[in-house]
Amino acid sequence: MREIYEYSDKGTYYSIAFDDFQYLIDQKDSKYVNHLAPLCQQCAEKYLKSIIVDSAVPLDDKELLKSHSLVKLAAYIDKNVIPLQIDRRELRLLTDFYYDTQYPGDNFYIIDEVELDSGLELLYTIKEIADKFQNNLDKYKKSITD
Repeated sequence: MREIYEYSDKGTYYSIAFDDFQYLIDQKDSKYVNHLAPLCQQCAEKYLKSIIVDSAVPLDDKELLKSHSLVKLAAYIDKNVIPLQIDRRELRLLTDFYYDTQYPGDNFYIIDEVELDSGLELLYTIKEIADKFQNNLDKYKKSITD
């Protein structure tokens, strides 16, 4: 019987992103990688949303958490929570993964290993930021209440 990972904070953006990330890393050496592109975007989206939700900054735009735009999420974080210092062009590319690799149409394409590696590199950066934010959450919340 296989071992199933148990995480302590079930049902948060951060824990779901972590679980998705682990699956993505386990599957990245598969010869079938197109399904990993939207998962890359989804992980990044959930990590960014975890920063927004866990920051305790009042969220005026409830629609923001329904957005799949990494650029929009990152812009909100940059303005209201912490500086991200992530290239917006790279975020747009990763956002395109969500639509262009999983739905038929004129924009559909099969990603190659270089594109997947580029998406993973950006995802690692976003994950590191989210991990650091989670590890310093108490300090951050204290700084906004002082």
